Amino acid sequence: MRILFRLCLTTIVVLMAQLCYAQSRAPLVGTVTAADTEAPIAYALVHFPEAGVQSVTNGTGEFEVRLLPGEHRIDISFLGYEPIEQTIVVREGENRLSFVLQVANFHVED
Repeated sequence: MRILFRLCLTTIVVLMAQLCYAQSRAPLVGTVTAADTEAPIAYALVHFPEAGVQSVTNGTGEFEVRLLPGEHRIDISFLGYEPIEQTIVVREGENRLSFVLQVANFHVED
């Protein structure tokens, strides 16, 4: 009986900790588009190195992650475009941001 009680108590504590952890993070919804066409960029890599979080944009160029409120470095990259590296501020509640990738200039020498 004691073992069952300890198991139930441990399960409750773990579930409560997960609930508190999930609630302390704020959703960030972002859109990535191309500067030259203004079209959404699907499958761009979105990375938050300090937070250890990454995502990939969907078919409409959108991504969604959950981060602790505060400053975060964001890195966005996609083949053929200049990467973006900047610092953003995530606030409590929902956050919406848009990012525009510039076409990369490639020089081929003979």
